[in-house]
Amino acid sequence: MQLKKKLAFKVSDSIAEVLRDHLIWPRYALDSETDSTNKYNYLTVMLGLLSLLFLDERSQVSLQTMLVKSFDQTGGLENVFTLLRQFWEEAETIRAFEEYSTIEADDKSKDKLTRIHGCIEIANILSILLNFL
Repeated sequence: MQLKKKLAFKVSDSIAEVLRDHLIWPRYALDSETDSTNKYNYLTVMLGLLSLLFLDERSQVSLQTMLVKSFDQTGGLENVFTLLRQFWEEAETIRAFEEYSTIEADDKSKDKLTRIHGCIEIANILSILLNFL
């Protein structure tokens, strides 16, 4: 029984590390424009994956505490918070431009703002996680 528990923690730690690494993966930012939407598409998928892995919704919603604990210990939750701060700052920059400029934001900026909103909306998993922690 002790061996199974040890192996479960090892698997949980490995999954948590992979999730964390995907949230900070620099590849989505390489060789792309600074306002590329690829980054937001990728991070929306990754943040959505967190909710799928952290919550078991088969019969009754339950939190996969072992995985969440491992994810937090690897710095994953802090990475999510950092991403949310970056999303917020980028959205504020676009809004400030629209507010203080006589030029209306172009379609690219509006699309970027929509994608940032999608990332933040997907990340609402954190509110559920914080209720459990």
